[in-house]
Amino acid sequence: DHVLDVGCSVGVVMFPTEADTVIDVVRSADIALYEAKKRQRGSYFVFTPQMRELANERLSLEKGLRHALQKDQLSLFFQPQVDGTGQQVGAEALIRWNNPAQGFISPLKFIRVAEETGLINPIGDWVMQKSLLALADWLQKDVPFSGNLAINVSTWQFARPDFVRNTQQLISQSGVPPERVTLEVTESALMADVQEVVNKLNQLRDFGVKIALDDFGTGYSSLAYLRDLPLDALKIDKSFVDEVAANPHQPLVESMIAIGKHMQLKVVAEGVETQQQLIHLKAMGCHFYQGYLFSKALPKADFEKWLQKNQVLRNIDQHLR
Repeated sequence: DHVLDVGCSVGVVMFPTEADTVIDVVRSADIALYEAKKRQRGSYFVFTPQMRELANERLSLEKGLRHALQKDQLSLFFQPQVDGTGQQVGAEALIRWNNPAQGFISPLKFIRVAEETGLINPIGDWVMQKSLLALADWLQKDVPFSGNLAINVSTWQFARPDFVRNTQQLISQSGVPPERVTLEVTESALMADVQEVVNKLNQLRDFGVKIALDDFGTGYSSLAYLRDLPLDALKIDKSFVDEVAANPHQPLVESMIAIGKHMQLKVVAEGVETQQQLIHLKAMGCHFYQGYLFSKALPKADFEKWLQKNQVLRNIDQHLR
């Protein structure tokens, strides 16, 4: 009673030049098939020796990441967010992995593997717990930390049915006021069931947590859904900020800042690295910044020293005024 249209993707391996045992043939063909599906359904892909190297590297990365989680080899760094005068108004918690054998491994590299393997969930939980512990420590020790600590939430974390409940529970257990926590979510995390997304965000905001839309403009930006989302902040992606130095006339960046202002959202420009970028962003009306111009991401102890120094400069500035 039904017409079924069947298609296929094909992984090709040359035998015996690229594989000379049954196991190698099947494994290599499977790697090529995975690549064909990833690129375009209904296509084919021919295996190359470089693909085996990439597959082995990915497997090694996955094993190393599991080991890092078990042996507590991951660490948190903190990058300050500042206003136009350079005074600290918040910070973002960023995960780092210093592998004992391979050295520093970029999050851009291992987060992708974590998402593909499901490791992103325990890693996300670890980041949440460690971030809240650090914030609780600063509040208890009266460290001069101003504003909110921003914690990144992956698409996979946000989609979990128990995400809101677990987040509320972790914040309550930490003793941190929810108002001091900002969850950074990407556009891709919000593109599922809009009503479910709105419900989750409303529950979190009712609890007191702030919500920031990360990497704004790089995904599926739509004013229609942006209007319906309960947000507190927009973060302009570094890729847009990079272009500001070369050409101060950036209609897209100007529009993002204007949208944020009209929606009464805090707008933070990420990846600010030069004084020229800062000048142009200020002229466009942006008030908050994050990037190497002010500070790189720092380990907890170094970040606390930076906060103390920033507090001294703030006191001097207030005295001069």
